[in-house]
Amino acid sequence: MNILIIKHGSLGDLVVSFGAMKTLRLNYPNSNIYLLTQSNYKKIFINLPYVNEILTDDRIAIFPSLKNLLSIVKEKKINLVIDLQNSSRTEIYNFFLKIFTKCKILST
Repeated sequence: MNILIIKHGSLGDLVVSFGAMKTLRLNYPNSNIYLLTQSNYKKIFINLPYVNEILTDDRIAIFPSLKNLLSIVKEKKINLVIDLQNSSRTEIYNFFLKIFTKCKILST
């Protein structure tokens, strides 16, 4: 399974989400888990043990970000997207993911 976690926001919000990422890693030890976050956090958490790779979305404009997300889902063959951000932006992401991909989405 290939899992994409979406988590933007402040540094503290990202750190708080590490518990969820650790739980995912424990429950899916053989899965590829990717974290989609801002590029400045990639530099800080480059060796985060719960994910295989940190991917970036700097949220500059919605359509370039959406294009980036869709290409990531296709390239990494994502089966499951876990939206830990739950923002109006990720609602848009999820809407387009439902239309253009077959991946499952967990979000509130």
